[in-house]
Amino acid sequence: MQLIGENLVNAKVVLDKTGEKAFTRSIQGYLKKHTKTQDGTSRIKKVSTEDSQKNDLLQLADMVCGAVARSFGESDKANRYRLQIVLRERRVQVWPK
Repeated sequence: MQLIGENLVNAKVVLDKTGEKAFTRSIQGYLKKHTKTQDGTSRIKKVSTEDSQKNDLLQLADMVCGAVARSFGESDKANRYRLQIVLRERRVQVWPK
């Protein structure tokens, strides 16, 4: 989280509403806890959930994540969509290691 936390300033994080409430609460707490500045304030202003079918940005995030994930496959076309976004990537980390 340290890697992305430094890029966040009063961020609004939107999660897909499809997950269970317990998971959503857990990830909200984790994000706020692990994105604090040196003085202890959170870099995340708000964490909320929305239905991805009604949110174009969530749909775009799903498509980008899918393109990155597919690029690690073994198909001849695995990198096809990733090549469209690679110049805009900040960092890709495979997790778990």
